[in-house]
Amino acid sequence: MSFVTDGRWDRLLRWFGTLVTTPVDDVDLTGVHDFDSFIAALWAAGHCAVVTNGTTGKVSLLNRTPSDNDRYRALVGKTMAWPDPATPTHAHRVFKFMPNGGPYLMMIASAAQEYWFARPDSIYALSDNPLEVGSVVRMAQMRTRIAEGSATPDEILDFEDEMKEKAERTTARAAEMIDMLIDLRHEPMIIGGPWLQMWNVMLRARERGVQDGEFHPDTILVCGGGTKNAPIPPDYREQILAFLGPVRTNQGYGMSEMSWHYPMCEAGNYHVNPWTIPMLLDETGESLLPREGVQTGRFAFLDMGFDGRWGGLITGDRVTMDFRQTCGCGRKGAVMLPDITRFAALGEEDKIGCAGTIDGYIRGALAQ
Repeated sequence: MSFVTDGRWDRLLRWFGTLVTTPVDDVDLTGVHDFDSFIAALWAAGHCAVVTNGTTGKVSLLNRTPSDNDRYRALVGKTMAWPDPATPTHAHRVFKFMPNGGPYLMMIASAAQEYWFARPDSIYALSDNPLEVGSVVRMAQMRTRIAEGSATPDEILDFEDEMKEKAERTTARAAEMIDMLIDLRHEPMIIGGPWLQMWNVMLRARERGVQDGEFHPDTILVCGGGTKNAPIPPDYREQILAFLGPVRTNQGYGMSEMSWHYPMCEAGNYHVNPWTIPMLLDETGESLLPREGVQTGRFAFLDMGFDGRWGGLITGDRVTMDFRQTCGCGRKGAVMLPDITRFAALGEEDKIGCAGTIDGYIRGALAQ
């Protein structure tokens, strides 16, 4: 972060080059003046880095190659809404409750969905501007400084004015999209964004007298992110799905560090994809648990699906895996059970997932 603060983009590039599989000598740093322009320079040279954010503003860079993104797009076309994959027809209207673009895996996923399924004349986003890493970092850093008491009164006032203006703009656009989505509910669509926004869709639809099950059966729901501190019941997912009716969903376990998620089957379990080797460790992350029976531990994996970087990671997730190959759906292979929590150890809660970044950004904009 000191390289970013001091504008030492050459040093940052050298550091980045130690973590990727392809040379970075072709990256032109001319005109780079902030973190977003640095990422743009990487992308221009074929280093398609995606970003994860921490609660304090800390940023991680995860390199991807164009071939990594091509494989991801192909997988979306073949497995969207698995286990009953949808057929790409370019007949779906797209409502994405997020900014239109940015160096996040969720944005790459959204672009791939649009490539295969979207009507080109019917794509609606919360903002036409991309989600800039710098704005997310500044928001997180300022909230941290306010909590610590190190922000000055003038800085707090400027921050509150900025957030108020953003809240008004975001709230108005979200309300417009929700009403448009409800009007078009009898047509196939892809609805993407945080679960909290889908809860708001349901509440608004009920205000307008919409009954359960009125959405087109080829509609695909793609939601993620948590609902931390939101005033909604614990069964919000069940209520939302009951309201929408027999639509398709695209659910799974994943993170920005994985080349592809573990899709959810009819039995509610997450199936390991063929090119990822899952491992369970003890709480310290030092000892490997047996790959037999049902085991609970810290999730780690070796992902062989990347060209652009090393694919091994020890996570902060506490998961239970069934290695007995006895999933209720009848498919073979190890599965991850749906009860997933976090190990609350020092430093591990600084990570915000891709969906959580979008969720936090939107909720922050709506908080005023």
